[in-house]
Amino acid sequence: MRRLRLGSACTVDPGLTDSEIDRIEQEFGFRFAADHRAFCPQGCL
Repeated sequence: MRRLRLGSACTVDPGLTDSEIDRIEQEFGFRFAADHRAFCPQGCL
């Protein structure tokens, strides 16, 4: 993520909140792995 920010490879915006991640997991019936859940709040569009 740091390289993307520094290299201007993409626009970095706020990622998902914990409540948004919880809602997605509940709605679609799965759980993010811990490493994916940690990455989601970082955001990168």
